[in-house]
Amino acid sequence: MKGIKSIIYEMNGQTLVIDLCEKSQMKYKNISRIIREEKDFEYLKNLFCIIDTWNEEYIDTKTIDGCYWKLSILYSNGNKKEYRGKASYPNNFEAFERLNQKLIDEVQNG
Repeated sequence: MKGIKSIIYEMNGQTLVIDLCEKSQMKYKNISRIIREEKDFEYLKNLFCIIDTWNEEYIDTKTIDGCYWKLSILYSNGNKKEYRGKASYPNNFEAFERLNQKLIDEVQNG
């Protein structure tokens, strides 16, 4: 998991940014907090287990007003991996949402 610079998740106009530089930091809404090293390691380990089987796109062309989402993984060497969808999601997307909410809650509550 070394070499990851940032994780950026966008959905419904909200953005969760996890910067993994010297001191990991989470930015969400009006929150900007340092993440303890064991928390960012746990998050990344679980994240990659969840997205391991994801396709790059989940687009439902039959739905006009569907929710748009995007997950970007930025690497320190300049590479980027993106997953995106519109009104369609991977089977385990709820696990991804729970993982993000857990991190947000833990960082907010110390």
